[in-house]
Amino acid sequence: MESQYKEEAKPFAYDYAVHDHFTSTNFAKKEGRPAPSPYHPAPSYKPVSSHPEPQYKEEIKPFAYEYAVNDDYTGTNFAKREESDGHNTQGYYSVALPDGRIQHVNYVVDNYGDYSAEVTYEGEAHYPRIPPCVGTHPI
Repeated sequence: MESQYKEEAKPFAYDYAVHDHFTSTNFAKKEGRPAPSPYHPAPSYKPVSSHPEPQYKEEIKPFAYEYAVNDDYTGTNFAKREESDGHNTQGYYSVALPDGRIQHVNYVVDNYGDYSAEVTYEGEAHYPRIPPCVGTHPI
């Protein structure tokens, strides 16, 4: 019967080493023929040219939005409003703080990144009195 493989035998090479800690046996051996050098085909793509990235001019995009939540059951109370003409942005937000006050913030941001805010508070802060621990019991 004729072999189905038409390829010639290729060179082979392998190394192995043994180190046995129990018997203190150490040896290494190289066998076989040297392996052929690896094949490195030429790339099938063109290298990237070093031209600068295109610069896109961003369009002015005015916007406006507003939302609010006031849930008496959970005590959630906050709102936000913001609008922009594409150059300057102004807005407002308010949030109920854990101490019972409501914080209001009016802000303005210009096209140069300057931010100015006016912060006010409504109400008076209340801090619950926590009774001192009288005795401790070991677990």
